[in-house]
Amino acid sequence: MYRLKILLYISITLSFELFAQKGTQSPYSVFGLGELNNGEYAYFMSMGNALTANNDSTIVNQNNPASYANISRYRPLFQMGLNGRFSTFSNTNESSSARQFGLNQFQLGLPIKKNWGASFGLTPFSSTGYLIANSNIVDGDTISQKINEGAGTISQFHIGVAYKYKFKNASLSLGGNLRYLFGSSNKIQSFEYVAFPAGSVHSRIERTTRVKSPTYDFGFIFEKNFQHNSISLGFTYSPEIKLKANQDLLSYSYTESFYDNFSYFQYVIDTVEYIDNNSGIINLPASYKIGFEYRIRPKSGESQSYLIKISGDVKYQEWSNYYESFNNVITNNVFTNRLSNSFGIQYSPHTGRNANNNLIPWVGKLHYRFGFNYTLSQILISNTQLIDYGISFGLGIPVMTNNSNTNLNLGVKYGSFGTTKNNLIKEDYLGVFVGVTISPGVYDRWFLKRKYD
Repeated sequence: MYRLKILLYISITLSFELFAQKGTQSPYSVFGLGELNNGEYAYFMSMGNALTANNDSTIVNQNNPASYANISRYRPLFQMGLNGRFSTFSNTNESSSARQFGLNQFQLGLPIKKNWGASFGLTPFSSTGYLIANSNIVDGDTISQKINEGAGTISQFHIGVAYKYKFKNASLSLGGNLRYLFGSSNKIQSFEYVAFPAGSVHSRIERTTRVKSPTYDFGFIFEKNFQHNSISLGFTYSPEIKLKANQDLLSYSYTESFYDNFSYFQYVIDTVEYIDNNSGIINLPASYKIGFEYRIRPKSGESQSYLIKISGDVKYQEWSNYYESFNNVITNNVFTNRLSNSFGIQYSPHTGRNANNNLIPWVGKLHYRFGFNYTLSQILISNTQLIDYGISFGLGIPVMTNNSNTNLNLGVKYGSFGTTKNNLIKEDYLGVFVGVTISPGVYDRWFLKRKYD
């Protein structure tokens, strides 16, 4: 119990770092609640984010709560993830670069008792972060500019439970998550004169949307075992939910802006509109995920390790049903239905010992991963549905201490999102993912009632 309290303290402390992150710099995060987080943990991203049927006992997979039932008994999992992204944004005329890196998640997986498992943790749901300036240039001089900027993160805390029913050479796991979404998305629109003398009047609209609302999802994993291989099928469902939200709106005119002692000041002339804590709803659409994972063991020897894992996912989200309603005013964004396809392969050459019964080299104990994903995103602009696609690679590194399930996962992804057609913006990016899952060794089992002290 003392060790559990230490882990909880560390988790809560690290969560403050999570809230401080600017999770994206994409201009497309201007829409809705921002850019979505899609379970971006290093293990899964290395395999194209194919994760719905994954029931690995060494990983916490909150994307399908049924997986909690496979956490090894007496061996809880503490999991953290860090993500980085190096992006180049371009249109037909120019390009710019951006980068970011920060804590992405923490989770704790707990084996409750035989065939029962649970998890709780904190992950980002969506992020807003952009700065877009459009200048009005006359005879080579910038007369005025429109500035759009945004920042904020919607986070989600989840707590889930799962149960596994076993029967001959097969099992069925069922699980559910209760989630609580909280956070804010801040968006500012400014119009400023540049070439006019001091005293010119500018205008600004500041809009802050705050979310504090529960949601839920559930899933199942069916696994069938054969002599040298096994297959699992997974499914999850998240229903359409009306999130409770509040919105602040401030519209005002101002004149000179200046910096003084690292602080930003404005001379506000007049407040045009001010609405404080306006209550409303955000209609979050339903989503469906289905996936498979085929696992192959070596045909020789008694190893329980899998030589090859092949995974695939299809995810469908009804984003055309998304809307925001405040003060009986309904706002529909440029959204359409989202369809994601993911595929991944893991190769694990180790089987404990080689044909001569000698321990294999350390490098042979690594997990080598490859993945691919292709997504028709929910963003529809100028009759163009934006596409996100990429390839990924990664390594899983077991930490061989007292036969624990502790492991380090590394991954990289090269991808592209958007297009330069129709005067739109394209993002080419390199994603970097680091994840660590910590678990006690086989001789240090937790939650075990001992007969002798």
